[in-house]
Amino acid sequence: EQTRIFSLFAPTVSEVNFVSSFSHWKSIQMEKDLNTGIFHIPTTLKIPDGEHEYKYFVRKNARQKYWTSVIDPYVEKYDAKHRHGLITTRNGKKYTDTYEWKYDHIKLPENDQLIIYEIYVADFTENGQFSGILSKLDYLSDLGINAN
Repeated sequence: EQTRIFSLFAPTVSEVNFVSSFSHWKSIQMEKDLNTGIFHIPTTLKIPDGEHEYKYFVRKNARQKYWTSVIDPYVEKYDAKHRHGLITTRNGKKYTDTYEWKYDHIKLPENDQLIIYEIYVADFTENGQFSGILSKLDYLSDLGINAN
């Protein structure tokens, strides 16, 4: 049985629909928990094993004519070209590959010596994508940022 893999915290919107490649892009209306502001899919989904694309469509209120496409803010992988979140499932559950960390031997500065720069990708880059940060790495280094 599938657990709630897909949910969206959106307390200020009135409607959220879910679409995915495994549902053949058929829109599924999500239900809102008024206590938490979290939308969830009200039925159990049969999700085949494999990698799937998905996204949400939100509407602030019923008077709003157009829906806004939203990528899951907690997605681990996404398709930048089509603006879809990607999820891999096995046996009806989310599957995450284990990552082999590299460069663990590099010594970081002590916590009280760290210089951290928080970036909002959409504002910091021209194209609004992570790839846009690459051209600005020298700039960040010149600022003295040392939390790699």
